[in-house]
Amino acid sequence: MIAVSQPVKDNLVRVQPQLADKCVVIYNGINPTPFFDVNATAVSQMRASWGIKPDDMVVGMVGRISSWKGQGFLLEAIRPLLADQKNVRLVMVGGNVPGEEWRKQDLQKSIRDWGLENLVFIDDFRLDIPAVLAAFDIFVLPSTRPDPFPTVVLEAMATGKPIVATAHGGALEQLDPDKTGFLVSPTDTSEMTAALAQLIQNPQLRKTMGHNAKKRLLKHFTVDVHLQKISHLYESMLGK
Repeated sequence: MIAVSQPVKDNLVRVQPQLADKCVVIYNGINPTPFFDVNATAVSQMRASWGIKPDDMVVGMVGRISSWKGQGFLLEAIRPLLADQKNVRLVMVGGNVPGEEWRKQDLQKSIRDWGLENLVFIDDFRLDIPAVLAAFDIFVLPSTRPDPFPTVVLEAMATGKPIVATAHGGALEQLDPDKTGFLVSPTDTSEMTAALAQLIQNPQLRKTMGHNAKKRLLKHFTVDVHLQKISHLYESMLGK
């Protein structure tokens, strides 16, 4: 049996202890090529469609608007920074499940109530994720419940973005803390606020962490690495 991350295996074994010796962790991988050379014009047009000026800094997330993806958590965490840093903008990409339009409406109400209409943009579900991620300066995974092994984090790493993620689920193994990004509390927004502030205020830190993230992605989380590990597993089972 294969688990996509150690937290997934731990949870499985907690429920079914007899599987402890029959379950191995093999990380999922992505094809990073589409994230390497994104059309600069497409990125500029996308930022313009969000109302982003050339010198604005974009903090962004990608995820369905749901009870646990953390849009509200991120909005609360970044709120003091939007008030203090005049060139910072927040973009949240992802639609809601049909029948749950109220979730987006509640989010929009919070944005209005806090006077952030010109600083926060909510985009719908999109297929051009390489361009979306390229348009961000900082990527955030604010999930309030553990995500088994979020592919979007790998995609942000392939794009060379510094990452702030809540410290549970697969993100614990995807990131190298303080080198590729920051892992923060999923219950205390102040930790995310502080991590974002560090990245916003330090261009070199953003560049270094983004470079490290891409390097780590290529070493551990590509399709080729994934298939190689699957092959080794089968060979070991066959006694080769």
